[in-house]
Amino acid sequence: MKLLLIGPQGCGKGTIGKKLSQHLNIPLVSVGQILRDLPDDYPGKDEIENYVDKGELAPQNLVSEILKSEISKDIYGNGFIFDGWGRTLEDLDYFNPGFDKVKVDGELVRTDTKKVYIMINKPKGIITSVKDEKRRTTVIDLIKLNQKIFSTFFDKQKKGKLIHPKP
Repeated sequence: MKLLLIGPQGCGKGTIGKKLSQHLNIPLVSVGQILRDLPDDYPGKDEIENYVDKGELAPQNLVSEILKSEISKDIYGNGFIFDGWGRTLEDLDYFNPGFDKVKVDGELVRTDTKKVYIMINKPKGIITSVKDEKRRTTVIDLIKLNQKIFSTFFDKQKKGKLIHPKP
């Protein structure tokens, strides 16, 4: 099984990857760790370290070659879980080891969905919630989109703290 974990930094890919790795008994390939652990004599290590030290993404062509070499090792013969590669579909043009397709409730999980961000100034009397049991108008009711929406808002009482309510 070859799995690719996709998501922004800090969203829990590494944590989920470790649990999946234990459960499925296949190794977790942490791209960041592989780049940090390159041997000193690796060609191009200085260039890669330059990017990593700045917190930037190393060039796809360099990283893809390292990953191709890494997963050719016997330890990955039964599959692996990638964390840190495939941040964009363009990455997979450089290197795609044939990741397995994943279905949830019989539907293929898509990675090409477009994210839409909407910022509104909530009118007085509108509820800041995804749903309201009293059937009052919510901010979600104001937005006419045919897709799942998650609300995020600033709470004045908490000094502008960003709030992420659970859907």
